[in-house]
Amino acid sequence: MDRRTGIIVIISIGLVLIWLLATAIFAWRTSAEILDDFHRVNSVLDSARVSNDRISASTLVQFEDPACRELAGEADSLHRAYQSLSQTLQAWKDDLGMLAADNTTASDSLFDADTRGVRLHATLVAYYDLAGSICTNDSMDQRITDLARPFVEGESVDTWRSHDFFHMPVAANMAILSKYRSDAATVEAMVMNDLLTRCTARAGGR
Repeated sequence: MDRRTGIIVIISIGLVLIWLLATAIFAWRTSAEILDDFHRVNSVLDSARVSNDRISASTLVQFEDPACRELAGEADSLHRAYQSLSQTLQAWKDDLGMLAADNTTASDSLFDADTRGVRLHATLVAYYDLAGSICTNDSMDQRITDLARPFVEGESVDTWRSHDFFHMPVAANMAILSKYRSDAATVEAMVMNDLLTRCTARAGGR
């Protein structure tokens, strides 16, 4: 190889390395921006969930009329189920929050640990079944059905796990868990409203 050819080869290699570096930097910045987006989504969902929690809490105290005793029991049953589910989801988020946001193996490992994911799936199904059994409003029932569809309509635990947990960055999975929690809070607020409407009708009809 003569000197001129050697220089051309060196320059070519240098250009390729620069291109690879630029590509890596762009990918890193894009990845960082995506992770930031997941953090923002997580915050928005948490804020929505807190608002719905306040609505449900304020509704619970309104079931004082003796005519609403049965409805009050249903409201309390749903609220306790929601609190249990909410605490379970928060525990998942607490565990994931100690790990790197871009870790893509932690979520699936957590799912697999001590059948934790299987138990979460069962808790979600039971919660939506309970909400659906209490609610008598057709439009609300449809909304509950839509939110419950990923858990109860022919989707196996393994499929659900593959879709929402497998090879999922921690930041993304935390946003998904926040959506589960926010959706559950929305369902509780809707059913509480349905129960309160029925309570008001019973109390006014005496």
